[in-house]
Amino acid sequence: MPLLPDALAATLARCVGLSNARRQTLVVVILRMISARTVNLSHLAAAFCGPAKLTSNYRRLQRFFQHVQLDGDWLAKALVALLGLAPPYRLCLDRTNWKVGCKDINLLVLCIATRPVRIPVLWDILDHGGSSTIAQRKALIERFMALFGRSSIKLLLSDREFFGNQ
Repeated sequence: MPLLPDALAATLARCVGLSNARRQTLVVVILRMISARTVNLSHLAAAFCGPAKLTSNYRRLQRFFQHVQLDGDWLAKALVALLGLAPPYRLCLDRTNWKVGCKDINLLVLCIATRPVRIPVLWDILDHGGSSTIAQRKALIERFMALFGRSSIKLLLSDREFFGNQ
């Protein structure tokens, strides 16, 4: 049985187009964020194995985040692969908003419904308060279909907030 870092690296290799070195950096970042429960780069830099100094590892992380742009789509594919979810999927569309300090965060979220939980796989940050538009909802569903195919959707659930004929 492969070790967790190797299994994670193998799964990510199928989901995200990064070089091996950058993929290994991403594996360390993911595993260290989980174990340390922090996103502080100083703490994450201490997790690297090998003879490199802490300052070198810290700089490695800075370069990683400076040059690697990861969108939500790679994460959707990685989550589905890591959790072993198989189509057809039951999807749930919902909107949520939070207040962080004085800032309002308004998200349109698409989840895959499994028996015990709902897994958020794609989302859009809405630049306004209140409900989403039909165009925003349609764009999110189209992103999902581009990643997983139209036939991967068994059904789509949403609440009465999402009205419209399209």
